[in-house]
Amino acid sequence: MSELVLQGATILVGGCIVLAGIVIAAQIMGYTVPYGGLLLLICAALIIVGVYMMNSSAAGINAGHE
Repeated sequence: MSELVLQGATILVGGCIVLAGIVIAAQIMGYTVPYGGLLLLICAALIIVGVYMMNSSAAGINAGHE
């Protein structure tokens, strides 16, 4: 189960990083992104949650809990 959580958290973090990068690139190029700041804030929160999930599931795998 911990490996499944680890894979899900990895996908969550990767997706949020890509989405935040697209929003930042669009703003740099001069496009107006509606709710861009809120979207970046949500991405940051999801990245923090995903990293926490990755750390806790990796610790569970290393301890032998599955």
